Amino acid sequence: MKTQQISKKELTAVKKRLTRIYRRADTNIRLQGLTWYHDAYIWIRETCEALNYNFSTTQIAGVLSALSPQNKWERNKIDTINLLNGVRYGNGSRVKVCTFNKNKEKALQIARGHKTPCEVIKAPKTASFISNIAHLDPSRVTIDRWHLRACFGTKPGEKDVPTPTPTKYAQLEKLTIEMAKNYGLEGYQFQAIIWEQLKKEWNR
Repeated sequence: MKTQQISKKELTAVKKRLTRIYRRADTNIRLQGLTWYHDAYIWIRETCEALNYNFSTTQIAGVLSALSPQNKWERNKIDTINLLNGVRYGNGSRVKVCTFNKNKEKALQIARGHKTPCEVIKAPKTASFISNIAHLDPSRVTIDRWHLRACFGTKPGEKDVPTPTPTKYAQLEKLTIEMAKNYGLEGYQFQAIIWEQLKKEWNR
């Protein structure tokens, strides 16, 4: 049977790994991390206004999240706007996107208002990501594969750790928020700094 919780010993090790990565981040990396979610938040609101409020900010964030796998950030935003406009004018299915077809179908469900983003993409990471970019929610942290790599010390070329259970996700989210407070940051800001630094080290 798989362990349902991360042990106190392993959480201590996670804290040490995250601390080391954060301390390696220079001023430029920290600035990028501090502004990443705020910039995404502003973009979503500007997009909502540009689309004449035909979609909620949560819908826009959900479509963005659905189209994100294997998609570069700037292209992800372009695909999001194109798909939303496609749905708005009745030809969403014809829109080309740079991700998997199954993810496009999820984005279409969200854009058409058939289901909420979290009903379509049932993962704690999705709920956290949407809360972070749509609302700058300080109670949530996006525990993506990069944060998991940082938490568990994965090296380039090694197999990533499995997606955490909801219980383990909550533990990592809580720990990240607590660590962020020690540096005067929100959890999502701390996570973004870790993300930027680790990608730099992995040359990604």
